[in-house]
Amino acid sequence: MESARPGVPGEWFQFAVESKETGDLVGDCAMQVDGQEPYLAEIGFTLAREHQGKGFASEAVSRLLDYAFDDLGLHRVATIADSRNKPSWALLERVGVLREGHFLENVWFKGRWSDEYLYALLKDEWLRKRTYNFHGVGRRRRTRSVSPKDAFAPGSKRPRVRPHHQGVLKRDAGLG
Repeated sequence: MESARPGVPGEWFQFAVESKETGDLVGDCAMQVDGQEPYLAEIGFTLAREHQGKGFASEAVSRLLDYAFDDLGLHRVATIADSRNKPSWALLERVGVLREGHFLENVWFKGRWSDEYLYALLKDEWLRKRTYNFHGVGRRRRTRSVSPKDAFAPGSKRPRVRPHHQGVLKRDAGLG
């Protein structure tokens, strides 16, 4: 069986987000490079409720964006956020992803019609924001970004983001 690898056009790839201190699985990030236009991708993320608000998701999404733009050479990354999920879209805005659209009653979700926000970021915008934050000008991020290769390295001082099995994590793991 061939192992899954990130960046294959048309296929979702899931990355586990793990606490460096405990080794616990705290969430996941996912990315799908567009099958028709392989310079575009969509991302998503989920974090267990008990680990929210601790910086895990911000760090993981930032690293995923680094990986998408630096290693895969993508031009644009987009994501959709439920308008009722303020922590999700606030995180996207905090790391520098821009809100580009508002879809009214776009999806039937949890028993009612829900609005969704479209967020996206271009490679040049990300590189500018990362350089701007890295040099200490303006609002600083909690940590500097590192190469995704370093994110997988033992001894990293940040939460580790490592390749995870393909598929959906089970709800009983607290990630649904």
